[in-house]
Amino acid sequence: MGRLKRAVAVGLAACGFVLSWSIPAQADPVSGLLAGLGLVPLNLLASSPLYLFGVSIGGAVAAALPSLLFNVAVTAGVAVLNNAFAQKSKALRPNAVEQANPGSRLVNLRQPTQPRTRSYGLVRIGGPVAFWQLADGARYVIVLLMTGRIDLFVAHFLDDREVTLGSGGLVQDAAFQSGGNSMVTIEAFDGAPGQVSPPLINNAFSEWTDDHTLTGIAGAALRFENPIPDDFATVYPSGREPNYSALVRAGRCFDPRNGSTAYTTNAALIIADWIVSPDGLGQDVDWDIVAEEADVAEQTVIDRNGNSFPRWQLCGTYGFNETRESVRSALGIACDAFFFETEVGKVGFRLGREALPNPAFTVTAEHVLSATITEGTDGTSQVNAIEVVYTEPAAGYREHAAPAYHVDDGAPFQAETVAAYFVPNGNQAVRVAKTVMRSIVAQYHVQLKLTLFGLALRTERFFALDLSVYGVSGVFEIEDWRWVDDGLAVQVTAYSVNANALTFDAATEEPAASQITSIESSASVPDPTNVTASSPGAGQLLADWDDPPRISLLSRVRYRVNPSGDWFAVSVPSGQSYQLITGLAADDYDVEVQLRTATGQAGNWVAASTNPVTVS
Repeated sequence: MGRLKRAVAVGLAACGFVLSWSIPAQADPVSGLLAGLGLVPLNLLASSPLYLFGVSIGGAVAAALPSLLFNVAVTAGVAVLNNAFAQKSKALRPNAVEQANPGSRLVNLRQPTQPRTRSYGLVRIGGPVAFWQLADGARYVIVLLMTGRIDLFVAHFLDDREVTLGSGGLVQDAAFQSGGNSMVTIEAFDGAPGQVSPPLINNAFSEWTDDHTLTGIAGAALRFENPIPDDFATVYPSGREPNYSALVRAGRCFDPRNGSTAYTTNAALIIADWIVSPDGLGQDVDWDIVAEEADVAEQTVIDRNGNSFPRWQLCGTYGFNETRESVRSALGIACDAFFFETEVGKVGFRLGREALPNPAFTVTAEHVLSATITEGTDGTSQVNAIEVVYTEPAAGYREHAAPAYHVDDGAPFQAETVAAYFVPNGNQAVRVAKTVMRSIVAQYHVQLKLTLFGLALRTERFFALDLSVYGVSGVFEIEDWRWVDDGLAVQVTAYSVNANALTFDAATEEPAASQITSIESSASVPDPTNVTASSPGAGQLLADWDDPPRISLLSRVRYRVNPSGDWFAVSVPSGQSYQLITGLAADDYDVEVQLRTATGQAGNWVAASTNPVTVS
């Protein structure tokens, strides 16, 4: 259906302002609110000479209620959060950046300055290089993972290989061994209070003292040693030290339900922590609301395969160079959050529910100063599918696209992509897609300019609208709430919803996800086959083997006096699968052959089947 707009002006006096009106019973919270602020309800001041001469007590109300540090929208729902907050803020802050995707956070960059980050939930993170120096033939590196305390290091990665640490942080994996010793040491530090200077660095550099504790920062110190030349390409296949990242249980959050502070993925507790953190929003939160929403976040949901999850989890990272709007957007979209400001100026929020509540307030024509009503969807942009990109553990904790949530309206498939990187599983991603879709497919979108009755909606997510005289009524969800006309009126932007827009049946609504299979790339060099050795003449040793399976592989032969002489190696011309060695003294010799790549990555030495060989 094409978009139909109707501009409606109701309840306005000819002189352009309202002298008085009656506030229905459901408006009592407004009177109570004004009284609590030391103000008199507006209808009692309608005949005041000050009011008639244009003195706005609405402005006094607005000033008495400090608004959130986002923009003039005091209340924001998922439709507003889905807007390009970062793009809007760039006009004011050119250095601001959009939310970085999870894959981009797995690298170690060496730059003079880099923004700090903070993580929540179960995340895989890398970070900037804060120290990069040589000592005693080894490379020493410090990687900073995040600001704040890490609860637990779950796994360590060198490039994309998960590694096992032994005593003293020595990497145990065979790929990082040379001469029987580990070439890589990882010493993680969690950023907890009382953190000491990393011993690995402290012991190697006199300039690094006990005072260099990196207080309040979690990360890892690493030592990369030089292997023997034959093993270099195996230990460091990229030609340099590998990239480090870690899978961690990140920041701890306060739980008002039990008074504890612990690791969590609970969306409500994480949002509250960001709100009160000086590195986040830095404002007060209503902890009673947080406790209620934490219970909602922990409700169990079942995906299409029968797996259970908490309803709303958050796992992700934000940078300190991102705007508050973009961080709020990233957190809020991932759990269908609705933000508002309480009557005492604290931040409140509600997470998504599956049940449509009975609205506490009804807006009727007598509360509306003007209205713009849009019906249907613009024919040039009929989006009927939402694809959410989230963080998928099976994809190495990188970004991954969930299958699109599609509303089959008979129109061609038209999808939009929404980034929700704090979402940690596919089921939640599809549920988020439906929350975004409910605004797109709503029958009505309205922008209402309300009398100060609109104050009653300040903390409400849903309200009933009865403009039946214009053919519009039902339950509406608020997108944003803001003051207008210098506080004389309230503007509410909302869209119609029905019960089906909030429920989610995974069995019928969650599409089958594409399978993610981990394929290990093999950089191993094959062993030579059918290696033989003989002595065709005096002082001669002949080694012979099958042609390598790849023409790019090179061969080497080594020999020694049996059983414990020094090895001598000979490079074999490309394409040749034999080697004649002459001028040897009479003795018994061992012979071995090895294949290697042009970059120096070597396979195993394989002994000749005829060892030892007697040379006369």
